[in-house]
Amino acid sequence: MNEKLIFRINIFILIMGAMPFLSYALDLDEVLTLRILSVSESKKTLLINRGLEDGLVVDNHAKFFLTTGVIARGVVIKASPTRSIWSIYRLVAPAQILKDKVLNLKVSSAVKLTKDPSRILTPKSFFASPPTRLQEHYNGIPLSANNSSEYNDKNIANREDREKELQALLPNGTKNFGQTGGLQLNKTIEVFATLHFNGLSTSTNQEGGESFSGNQAFSDITLGLEKYFKKRDHFLHRFSFLAFIHRGSAELGDLDNDTISQTVFEYGLGVSWHWGNDPLAFGRPIGFWHFSAGLGTTSEEVTIDRTSLSTADSFEGTANFFSLGLGAKYYMAFGMGARILLDYYRRGETYEVENAAAFTRTVSGPRLQVGLSYRW
Repeated sequence: MNEKLIFRINIFILIMGAMPFLSYALDLDEVLTLRILSVSESKKTLLINRGLEDGLVVDNHAKFFLTTGVIARGVVIKASPTRSIWSIYRLVAPAQILKDKVLNLKVSSAVKLTKDPSRILTPKSFFASPPTRLQEHYNGIPLSANNSSEYNDKNIANREDREKELQALLPNGTKNFGQTGGLQLNKTIEVFATLHFNGLSTSTNQEGGESFSGNQAFSDITLGLEKYFKKRDHFLHRFSFLAFIHRGSAELGDLDNDTISQTVFEYGLGVSWHWGNDPLAFGRPIGFWHFSAGLGTTSEEVTIDRTSLSTADSFEGTANFFSLGLGAKYYMAFGMGARILLDYYRRGETYEVENAAAFTRTVSGPRLQVGLSYRW
């Protein structure tokens, strides 16, 4: 690995390390349609079919509503990729809180603290006894004045009852209901860098002349920017589009002290289609198909240095390319990720040589690309 390549990798690592580690939660006023999977007898604890993949995280507050208006207000106390458990701290229409009921959910800000400690319920108080004790490191939730008769100390479950309610909501006594992964719907821009490890073959032809074949094996680097789409119900959500630049160089020598060096600079566009997990997921692998194409330039220098002969020739050419491959991505919650791509690559090169017929060369074969990325 040459010094220039090492320098570029170090610069990329420094840029990535300087980026802020962002947290994620669903935006205020975003609306989701949901189904109630289970509801406790007191109707103060719900299990719904929306979770981290939909942008819901612990401590999210939301209003549950129908076309007729708001029926309840609650806060997330546990979340998994596809489900979440809510504590309902305001019941407006208890008769509408039913298993298999389809509702709308609108994310909202937490209600401000009441000054009356006897009417405060905090998210953590679901597992505390007594549950109405003020815990200053959480935002308190006041009971509505016009709703206090429905929701007071007498009908708030104690610690034992609350845990029974939670276990009753989880199928088969599931205990693993943690944040093992999720969805980052607001992080739709990504910067990435990949190293290529190639095993390419070449075929050179001169108009009216001979043909030659050979091999190229060297490593190079690609830098790119990729765009994802936030709306999960849109047909573009599974796609991403990218623009990138690619630079590669190689130097070959033989026993006669002859050297051939080549530099390739390419720029192109690409598209990926993601399968398996959601393309904006974190904490889980994401598979993708990839296609890209573009143009470029190439330069080649041949140096002959022998006792009887010393000469150097340079050639400038144009290039076009395409690639098709299969890969996988993986991201952490703060946006840092890694990717791997195995693709088939084909590049066509054309050299115009003074006082001679033009040369064309085809470079093709498999490439393995591995790299890092950051999205925000």
